[in-house]
Amino acid sequence: MLNRLKNIYEKSPFLIKSIYSYIPLGIKYGKVYRYWKKIIDQKVVLQRDPRETLKYAINNCVFYRELYKNANLDEWCNIPLIDKETIQAGLTSFDNNQINKLFVTTGGVTGKPAKFYQSNNVWYKEMAFVYGFFKVHGYTPPKIKASFRGGDFSSLKHNTYWVRNPHHFEVNFSPFHINDNTIISYIKELNRLKPLYFHGYPSAFLSLAKHMKNAKLKLNYKPKCFFLISEGYTKKEISYLESVFECSMCSFYGQSERVVFAVADKDLEQYSVDQNYGYFELVDKSGNIIEENNIEGEIVATSYDNTVMPLIRYRTGDFTSYINHEKKIFKKISGKWGQQHLYGFNHEQISLTALNLHSEELNNVIKIQFIQKE
Repeated sequence: MLNRLKNIYEKSPFLIKSIYSYIPLGIKYGKVYRYWKKIIDQKVVLQRDPRETLKYAINNCVFYRELYKNANLDEWCNIPLIDKETIQAGLTSFDNNQINKLFVTTGGVTGKPAKFYQSNNVWYKEMAFVYGFFKVHGYTPPKIKASFRGGDFSSLKHNTYWVRNPHHFEVNFSPFHINDNTIISYIKELNRLKPLYFHGYPSAFLSLAKHMKNAKLKLNYKPKCFFLISEGYTKKEISYLESVFECSMCSFYGQSERVVFAVADKDLEQYSVDQNYGYFELVDKSGNIIEENNIEGEIVATSYDNTVMPLIRYRTGDFTSYINHEKKIFKKISGKWGQQHLYGFNHEQISLTALNLHSEELNNVIKIQFIQKE
Protein backbone atom coordinates (compact mmCIF):
# COMPACT_ATOMS: atom_id res chain seq x y z
CA MET A 1 0.00 0.00 0.00
CA LEU A 2 2.65 2.55 1.03
CA ASN A 3 4.81 1.68 -1.99
CA ARG A 4 1.83 2.40 -4.27
CA LEU A 5 1.10 5.67 -2.49
CA LYS A 6 4.75 6.64 -2.90
CA ASN A 7 4.58 5.98 -6.64
CA ILE A 8 1.39 8.05 -6.92
CA TYR A 9 3.02 10.90 -5.00
CA GLU A 10 6.16 10.86 -7.15
CA LYS A 11 4.09 11.02 -10.36
CA SER A 12 1.86 13.84 -9.08
CA PRO A 13 2.25 17.47 -10.24
CA PHE A 14 4.44 19.64 -8.03
CA LEU A 15 1.42 21.68 -6.88
CA ILE A 16 -0.31 18.54 -5.55
CA LYS A 17 2.90 17.51 -3.77
CA SER A 18 3.14 20.94 -2.16
CA ILE A 19 -0.46 20.88 -0.95
CA TYR A 20 0.00 17.36 0.45
CA SER A 21 3.15 18.40 2.33
CA TYR A 22 1.21 20.86 4.51
CA ILE A 23 -1.05 18.19 5.98
CA PRO A 24 -0.01 17.98 9.69
CA LEU A 25 2.20 14.99 10.44
CA GLY A 26 -0.26 13.65 13.02
CA ILE A 27 -2.92 13.42 10.32
CA LYS A 28 -0.63 12.36 7.48
CA TYR A 29 0.91 9.46 9.42
CA GLY A 30 -2.10 8.62 11.57
CA LYS A 31 -2.64 7.17 15.02
CA VAL A 32 0.54 5.05 15.05
CA TYR A 33 2.63 8.19 14.55
CA ARG A 34 0.65 10.05 17.22
CA TYR A 35 1.09 7.18 19.70
CA TRP A 36 4.86 7.06 19.28
CA LYS A 37 5.21 10.82 19.24
CA LYS A 38 3.52 10.92 22.65
CA ILE A 39 5.81 8.17 23.98
CA ILE A 40 8.90 10.01 22.69
CA ASP A 41 7.81 13.46 23.86
CA GLN A 42 7.00 12.19 27.34
CA LYS A 43 10.18 10.05 27.47
CA VAL A 44 8.21 6.98 28.50
CA VAL A 45 10.27 3.77 28.85
CA LEU A 46 8.11 0.81 27.84
CA GLN A 47 8.74 -2.64 29.29
CA ARG A 48 9.12 -4.50 26.00
CA ASP A 49 9.95 -8.18 25.69
CA PRO A 50 11.54 -9.69 22.53
CA ARG A 51 9.95 -13.03 23.41
CA GLU A 52 6.61 -11.51 22.43
CA THR A 53 8.04 -11.10 18.93
CA LEU A 54 9.23 -14.71 19.09
CA LYS A 55 5.77 -15.99 20.04
CA TYR A 56 4.10 -13.92 17.34
CA ALA A 57 6.55 -15.14 14.68
CA ILE A 58 6.03 -18.81 15.54
CA ASN A 59 2.25 -18.42 15.46
CA ASN A 60 2.07 -16.37 12.27
CA CYS A 61 5.14 -17.02 10.07
CA VAL A 62 5.86 -20.30 8.25
CA PHE A 63 9.45 -19.11 7.85
CA TYR A 64 10.09 -19.15 11.60
CA ARG A 65 8.22 -22.39 12.26
CA GLU A 66 10.52 -24.10 9.76
CA LEU A 67 13.64 -22.32 11.07
CA TYR A 68 12.95 -23.33 14.67
CA LYS A 69 12.01 -26.96 14.04
CA ASN A 70 15.00 -28.31 15.94
CA ALA A 71 15.93 -25.22 17.95
CA ASN A 72 16.02 -24.93 21.73
CA LEU A 73 13.89 -21.86 22.40
CA ASP A 74 14.04 -22.04 26.18
CA GLU A 75 17.20 -19.93 26.32
CA TRP A 76 17.36 -16.71 24.29
CA CYS A 77 21.04 -17.27 23.51
CA ASN A 78 20.18 -20.56 21.74
CA ILE A 79 17.71 -18.98 19.32
CA PRO A 80 19.33 -19.09 15.83
CA LEU A 81 20.86 -15.91 14.45
CA ILE A 82 19.68 -14.83 11.01
CA ASP A 83 21.04 -12.42 8.38
CA LYS A 84 19.84 -10.93 5.12
CA GLU A 85 20.78 -14.08 3.19
CA THR A 86 18.64 -16.20 5.54
CA ILE A 87 15.68 -13.89 4.98
CA GLN A 88 16.14 -13.79 1.20
CA ALA A 89 16.19 -17.59 1.05
CA GLY A 90 12.78 -17.67 2.75
CA LEU A 91 11.35 -14.48 1.22
CA THR A 92 8.50 -16.19 -0.66
CA SER A 93 7.02 -17.46 2.61
CA PHE A 94 6.19 -13.83 3.48
CA ASP A 95 4.80 -12.87 0.04
CA ASN A 96 1.18 -13.86 0.62
CA ASN A 97 0.75 -12.26 4.01
CA GLN A 98 -2.48 -10.21 3.87
CA ILE A 99 -1.25 -7.48 6.23
CA ASN A 100 -0.84 -4.08 4.56
CA LYS A 101 2.87 -3.74 3.95
CA LEU A 102 5.65 -1.94 2.14
CA PHE A 103 8.98 -3.28 1.00
CA VAL A 104 12.44 -1.79 1.40
CA THR A 105 15.80 -2.80 -0.05
CA THR A 106 19.17 -2.68 1.61
CA GLY A 107 22.71 -3.99 1.35
CA GLY A 108 23.92 -2.49 -1.94
CA VAL A 109 27.33 -1.61 -0.49
CA THR A 110 28.37 -5.02 0.79
CA GLY A 111 26.65 -7.36 -1.66
CA LYS A 112 23.36 -7.99 -3.41
CA PRO A 113 20.55 -5.62 -2.36
CA ALA A 114 18.11 -7.54 -0.18
CA LYS A 115 14.34 -7.09 -0.01
CA PHE A 116 12.45 -6.81 3.28
CA TYR A 117 8.75 -6.47 4.02
CA GLN A 118 7.48 -4.17 6.75
CA SER A 119 3.96 -3.62 7.99
CA ASN A 120 2.76 -0.05 7.40
CA ASN A 121 2.88 0.79 11.11
CA VAL A 122 6.68 0.39 11.06
CA TRP A 123 7.02 3.34 8.66
CA TYR A 124 4.76 5.58 10.76
CA LYS A 125 6.71 4.60 13.88
CA GLU A 126 9.98 5.37 12.09
CA MET A 127 8.75 8.85 11.18
CA ALA A 128 7.91 9.53 14.83
CA PHE A 129 11.43 8.58 15.94
CA VAL A 130 13.18 10.52 13.16
CA TYR A 131 11.11 13.68 13.62
CA GLY A 132 11.53 13.32 17.39
CA PHE A 133 15.30 13.32 16.84
CA PHE A 134 15.05 16.36 14.55
CA LYS A 135 12.94 18.20 17.11
CA VAL A 136 15.56 17.78 19.85
CA HIS A 137 18.01 19.61 17.60
CA GLY A 138 15.63 22.40 16.67
CA TYR A 139 14.15 21.22 13.38
CA THR A 140 10.39 21.05 12.86
CA PRO A 141 8.37 21.28 9.61
CA PRO A 142 7.84 23.38 7.57
CA LYS A 143 11.41 24.61 8.04
CA ILE A 144 13.42 23.72 4.96
CA LYS A 145 16.28 21.19 4.99
CA ALA A 146 19.11 20.73 2.51
CA SER A 147 19.47 17.02 1.79
CA PHE A 148 22.71 15.47 0.49
CA ARG A 149 21.97 11.75 0.07
CA GLY A 150 20.88 9.29 -2.60
CA GLY A 151 17.98 9.95 -4.95
CA ASP A 152 16.89 10.20 -8.57
CA PHE A 153 18.92 12.93 -10.26
CA SER A 154 18.49 11.63 -13.82
CA SER A 155 16.43 14.58 -15.08
CA LEU A 156 18.42 17.57 -13.82
CA LYS A 157 18.43 20.76 -15.87
CA HIS A 158 21.65 22.43 -16.99
CA ASN A 159 23.66 23.82 -14.04
CA THR A 160 20.96 22.58 -11.63
CA TYR A 161 22.04 19.83 -9.26
CA TRP A 162 19.05 19.62 -6.95
CA VAL A 163 15.35 18.78 -6.87
CA ARG A 164 12.61 19.89 -4.48
CA ASN A 165 10.96 17.35 -2.19
CA PRO A 166 7.92 19.08 -0.67
CA HIS A 167 6.88 15.99 1.30
CA HIS A 168 9.85 16.30 3.64
CA PHE A 169 10.28 20.07 3.25
CA GLU A 170 13.71 19.63 1.74
CA VAL A 171 15.75 20.33 -1.34
CA ASN A 172 17.63 17.20 -2.42
CA PHE A 173 21.12 18.19 -3.60
CA SER A 174 22.93 15.57 -5.66
CA PRO A 175 26.00 14.15 -3.87
CA PHE A 176 27.15 12.77 -7.25
CA HIS A 177 27.81 16.05 -9.05
CA ILE A 178 29.91 17.97 -6.51
CA ASN A 179 33.23 18.99 -8.10
CA ASP A 180 35.35 22.08 -8.73
CA ASN A 181 33.28 22.94 -11.81
CA THR A 182 29.86 22.74 -10.14
CA ILE A 183 30.55 23.96 -6.60
CA ILE A 184 29.70 27.58 -7.41
CA SER A 185 26.18 26.50 -8.45
CA TYR A 186 25.70 24.56 -5.20
CA ILE A 187 26.81 27.45 -2.99
CA LYS A 188 24.82 30.01 -4.95
CA GLU A 189 21.64 27.97 -4.45
CA LEU A 190 22.35 27.31 -0.77
CA ASN A 191 22.93 31.02 -0.19
CA ARG A 192 19.65 31.76 -1.93
CA LEU A 193 17.63 29.22 0.09
CA LYS A 194 19.54 29.62 3.37
CA PRO A 195 18.51 26.23 4.85
CA LEU A 196 19.43 26.12 8.54
CA TYR A 197 19.45 22.31 8.66
CA PHE A 198 21.38 19.83 6.50
CA HIS A 199 20.62 16.09 6.27
CA GLY A 200 22.85 13.56 4.54
CA TYR A 201 26.01 11.50 4.21
CA PRO A 202 29.19 12.66 5.98
CA SER A 203 31.14 11.92 2.78
CA ALA A 204 28.89 14.28 0.80
CA PHE A 205 29.35 17.10 3.31
CA LEU A 206 33.12 16.53 3.38
CA SER A 207 33.19 16.75 -0.41
CA LEU A 208 31.09 19.92 -0.31
CA ALA A 209 33.40 21.47 2.30
CA LYS A 210 36.62 20.57 0.45
CA HIS A 211 35.40 21.99 -2.85
CA MET A 212 34.20 25.14 -1.07
CA LYS A 213 37.70 25.56 0.36
CA ASN A 214 39.34 24.95 -3.03
CA ALA A 215 37.11 27.53 -4.72
CA LYS A 216 37.37 29.98 -1.77
CA LEU A 217 33.58 29.98 -1.41
CA LYS A 218 31.53 30.37 1.77
CA LEU A 219 27.94 30.28 2.93
CA ASN A 220 26.75 33.83 3.59
CA TYR A 221 24.80 32.67 6.66
CA LYS A 222 25.30 30.24 9.56
CA PRO A 223 23.44 26.89 9.55
CA LYS A 224 22.24 25.49 12.87
CA CYS A 225 22.83 21.75 12.57
CA PHE A 226 23.93 18.94 10.25
CA PHE A 227 22.21 15.56 10.58
CA LEU A 228 24.75 12.86 9.64
CA ILE A 229 23.37 9.50 8.51
CA SER A 230 24.27 6.11 6.99
CA GLU A 231 28.08 6.37 7.19
CA GLY A 232 30.87 6.47 9.73
CA TYR A 233 33.18 9.38 10.36
CA THR A 234 36.32 10.28 12.27
CA LYS A 235 36.84 12.90 14.97
CA LYS A 236 39.10 14.81 12.58
CA GLU A 237 36.38 14.88 9.92
CA ILE A 238 33.81 16.20 12.40
CA SER A 239 36.19 18.97 13.48
CA TYR A 240 36.76 19.88 9.84
CA LEU A 241 33.02 20.06 9.07
CA GLU A 242 32.37 22.17 12.18
CA SER A 243 35.14 24.59 11.23
CA VAL A 244 33.94 25.02 7.64
CA PHE A 245 30.21 25.34 8.36
CA GLU A 246 30.50 26.89 11.84
CA CYS A 247 27.73 24.81 13.35
CA SER A 248 27.15 21.59 15.28
CA MET A 249 26.97 18.05 13.89
CA CYS A 250 24.63 15.35 15.18
CA SER A 251 23.85 11.78 14.18
CA PHE A 252 21.62 8.78 14.74
CA TYR A 253 22.15 5.13 13.84
CA GLY A 254 19.46 3.14 12.06
CA GLN A 255 18.96 0.77 9.13
CA SER A 256 16.48 0.11 6.33
CA GLU A 257 15.47 -3.05 8.20
CA ARG A 258 14.38 -0.77 11.09
CA VAL A 259 15.46 -2.91 14.02
CA VAL A 260 17.67 -0.44 15.93
CA PHE A 261 17.45 3.29 16.60
CA ALA A 262 20.31 4.90 18.54
CA VAL A 263 21.21 8.56 19.03
CA ALA A 264 24.76 9.93 19.21
CA ASP A 265 25.96 12.02 22.12
CA LYS A 266 27.11 15.63 21.71
CA ASP A 267 30.68 14.61 20.84
CA LEU A 268 29.48 11.96 18.33
CA GLU A 269 31.70 9.38 20.02
CA GLN A 270 29.00 7.10 21.44
CA TYR A 271 25.40 6.05 20.73
CA SER A 272 22.53 5.32 23.12
CA VAL A 273 20.03 2.67 22.04
CA ASP A 274 16.35 3.60 22.29
CA GLN A 275 15.06 0.41 23.89
CA ASN A 276 11.46 1.22 22.92
CA TYR A 277 12.38 0.71 19.25
CA GLY A 278 13.94 -2.78 19.11
CA TYR A 279 15.88 -5.31 21.18
CA PHE A 280 19.65 -4.75 20.93
CA GLU A 281 22.49 -7.26 21.38
CA LEU A 282 26.17 -7.63 20.58
CA VAL A 283 27.57 -11.07 19.69
CA ASP A 284 31.13 -12.31 19.16
CA LYS A 285 32.44 -14.28 16.17
CA SER A 286 30.97 -17.48 17.58
CA GLY A 287 27.55 -15.92 18.11
CA ASN A 288 27.88 -15.69 21.88
CA ILE A 289 26.20 -12.73 23.58
CA ILE A 290 28.63 -10.04 24.77
CA GLU A 291 27.79 -8.52 28.16
CA GLU A 292 31.08 -6.78 28.90
CA ASN A 293 32.35 -3.36 27.88
CA ASN A 294 35.12 -2.75 25.33
CA ILE A 295 34.77 -6.11 23.54
CA GLU A 296 33.98 -5.72 19.84
CA GLY A 297 31.03 -7.60 18.43
CA GLU A 298 28.37 -7.52 15.74
CA ILE A 299 25.09 -5.68 16.29
CA VAL A 300 22.19 -8.14 16.42
CA ALA A 301 18.64 -6.89 16.87
CA THR A 302 15.04 -8.05 17.15
CA SER A 303 12.12 -5.99 15.88
CA TYR A 304 9.11 -5.27 18.07
CA ASP A 305 6.41 -3.99 15.72
CA ASN A 306 6.85 -5.50 12.26
CA THR A 307 3.87 -7.84 11.99
CA VAL A 308 4.43 -8.90 8.38
CA MET A 309 8.13 -9.85 8.66
CA PRO A 310 9.41 -9.80 12.24
CA LEU A 311 13.20 -9.98 12.42
CA ILE A 312 14.51 -12.07 15.32
CA ARG A 313 18.18 -11.97 16.30
CA TYR A 314 19.03 -10.34 12.97
CA ARG A 315 22.72 -9.76 12.22
CA THR A 316 23.14 -6.22 10.88
CA GLY A 317 26.75 -6.55 9.69
CA ASP A 318 27.75 -3.52 11.77
CA PHE A 319 30.42 -3.85 14.49
CA THR A 320 31.02 -1.93 17.70
CA SER A 321 31.61 -2.43 21.45
CA TYR A 322 29.81 -1.36 24.59
CA ILE A 323 30.80 1.66 26.61
CA ASN A 324 28.01 0.81 29.05
CA HIS A 325 26.37 -2.59 28.56
CA GLU A 326 23.64 -2.03 31.16
CA LYS A 327 22.41 1.19 29.53
CA LYS A 328 23.07 -0.10 25.98
CA ILE A 329 25.53 2.65 25.08
CA PHE A 330 27.99 1.70 22.35
CA LYS A 331 30.98 3.19 20.54
CA LYS A 332 31.01 4.47 16.96
CA ILE A 333 30.52 1.75 14.35
CA SER A 334 33.82 0.17 13.34
CA GLY A 335 32.71 -1.99 10.41
CA LYS A 336 30.61 -1.75 7.21
CA TRP A 337 29.21 1.68 8.12
CA GLY A 338 32.33 3.13 6.51
CA GLN A 339 33.54 5.74 4.03
CA GLN A 340 33.94 3.64 0.87
CA HIS A 341 33.78 5.66 -2.32
CA LEU A 342 34.52 5.83 -6.05
CA TYR A 343 35.76 8.81 -8.06
CA GLY A 344 33.73 10.52 -10.81
CA PHE A 345 34.96 12.04 -14.09
CA ASN A 346 35.74 15.36 -12.40
CA HIS A 347 37.31 13.75 -9.31
CA GLU A 348 34.03 13.81 -7.37
CA GLN A 349 34.03 11.44 -4.41
CA ILE A 350 30.92 9.27 -4.80
CA SER A 351 29.96 7.33 -1.69
CA LEU A 352 28.94 3.72 -2.28
CA THR A 353 26.16 4.39 0.22
CA ALA A 354 24.65 6.85 -2.24
CA LEU A 355 24.65 4.53 -5.25
CA ASN A 356 21.13 3.37 -6.07
CA LEU A 357 21.50 -0.37 -6.66
CA HIS A 358 17.99 -1.32 -5.62
CA SER A 359 16.40 -2.21 -8.95
CA GLU A 360 14.55 -5.28 -10.22
CA GLU A 361 17.31 -5.87 -12.82
CA LEU A 362 19.54 -7.08 -9.97
CA ASN A 363 17.18 -9.83 -8.81
CA ASN A 364 19.41 -12.59 -10.23
CA VAL A 365 22.71 -11.02 -9.19
CA ILE A 366 24.37 -12.90 -6.33
CA LYS A 367 27.17 -10.44 -5.46
CA ILE A 368 28.32 -6.99 -6.52
CA GLN A 369 31.92 -5.80 -6.53
CA PHE A 370 33.25 -2.36 -7.46
CA ILE A 371 36.67 -2.15 -9.12
CA GLN A 372 37.85 1.27 -10.28
CA LYS A 373 41.01 1.42 -12.42
CA GLU A 374 40.77 5.03 -13.61
